[in-house]
Amino acid sequence: MNKSGDFTEDLPYGLATWVALAEPVGVEMPIAKSLITLGSALLGRDFEAERRDLRALGIDNLPVESLLRYLETGGKE
Repeated sequence: MNKSGDFTEDLPYGLATWVALAEPVGVEMPIAKSLITLGSALLGRDFEAERRDLRALGIDNLPVESLLRYLETGGKE
């Protein structure tokens, strides 16, 4: 059974997305970044480049305070 599908979805659309959310609010995630780098090397892909970033989530224009509120409540207001 090939389980690499778990990694090819979970790394760019899960873990790397959390890293993208953490960066603008100043939360460092060195272990998560290392796992993304390791997975990318093992599977020959660039999961950092493939990640769902803030623009893809439609929240790239939120100031930090609004982003924090969005992460806590799910509301942009």
